[in-house]
Amino acid sequence: MKAFPVLLVLVLNGLSLGLGATYPNNPDSEPPSQWSSMSSTFQMHCSPFGISIFSLPSNRFPRDKFLHVCNMMAQFLDNDQDGCADDINVVKMMRLNQAGLVLMDSDNDDAYYETILESFDETALFASEVRPFCSGASETSSCRDVAIEEVLDFIAEYGISPFYPDEFGQCYDGNFEQRSDLQVQMDIARGGHFTTTPNVYPANAVFTYDDRFCNYDCMTSEFFYFALTSLLGGQDARVAQNMEEWKASTPADLQARLPGMYNLLTSGVTSMNLLSTNGVLPGTGSAAGATATYNPSSQTCSSGCGLDGSGCGTLGNFPGDVNHCRNEGTTFEPNPPSCGDSPLPMRLNRRTRTCAWVARNASIRCARNGVRNHCPSTCNGDCAGDSGRNFEVDGRFKKCRWVAKKNTAKRCAKNGVKETCRATCA
Repeated sequence: MKAFPVLLVLVLNGLSLGLGATYPNNPDSEPPSQWSSMSSTFQMHCSPFGISIFSLPSNRFPRDKFLHVCNMMAQFLDNDQDGCADDINVVKMMRLNQAGLVLMDSDNDDAYYETILESFDETALFASEVRPFCSGASETSSCRDVAIEEVLDFIAEYGISPFYPDEFGQCYDGNFEQRSDLQVQMDIARGGHFTTTPNVYPANAVFTYDDRFCNYDCMTSEFFYFALTSLLGGQDARVAQNMEEWKASTPADLQARLPGMYNLLTSGVTSMNLLSTNGVLPGTGSAAGATATYNPSSQTCSSGCGLDGSGCGTLGNFPGDVNHCRNEGTTFEPNPPSCGDSPLPMRLNRRTRTCAWVARNASIRCARNGVRNHCPSTCNGDCAGDSGRNFEVDGRFKKCRWVAKKNTAKRCAKNGVKETCRATCA
């Protein structure tokens, strides 16, 4: 077994200070006290700038990939590599939102989800998706590091969007006049304002993402990812692969075809070096990924937000999730009849899916863990049982254990929950 440095850990005000943590090679730290129980399952933990990343042990999630993700988060937030977060407000917002990553070996690890505390707003990343050897701008036509997209989406959703809602807000409440600058540019790129995916995009559209289960907020997230990574050279080897959904894969194409978006990304609204022409995608140019490309000039930050989390703001400690949108609205399908499918969207492979989607290829899709009881009518599941998947309620993904944990009657009364958590709400 590989020996790791002894960590002297102080926990104060929800802050985990791993005084033995050094980047890039030994970022290990103890989790904040409020989430310490998760470490019995997720035995590796790092917290660059106070953002918790929990991982299954190295026999389930390879340590080199764990190091890559830890350093990727650090380099995104400290893109100029001076040891201080480039935009302290983005990090403060992420910490207030109680957001973090969990690293698992596959999406079928449903048992591990049960150990994730309700107050930890997790984004899951799976070992097969993490590819340090073709990360950042080193992506090729046949190799792509999904971690770049997932970690960037995470930072945008929990940090950039809520702190800069007018410029980079991803949430849409149906008010056309309150679209963020980012959403205005997305509508230009799509050739019009579409709250649902059109059957056919206009001929002049640059962004033609066609996932019908990706709502307007989701589309905004995808657009931000494509635009920023194209600006920073992360898509230019995938021009042909992207053409069906994105037609501005190089910095020059982005500037020429979507000048408004190019200007927004380089406007200096935030102090994140990443959002500039000087930005660098983690992992670029190294087969070892971000572990080789993040080399901070200092492990401490005397006046700002440091790698150990000091100066990075208060960690939220609320019993449930924080609503990170200005006004998140969720629409639901009509309530199903008795013993029908759940009307609530579920999370499957990081996508929002419905039982209508399952029905289109039921023989294969019903076999996924937890789907049969989410869609018992379609999949001949247990009509009296709880759904086995994370489902969307009030703009967040929850499991039936969240319904059962407290305020059960109130939570069962939410639209669609009693038809999803049938046993819990019986």
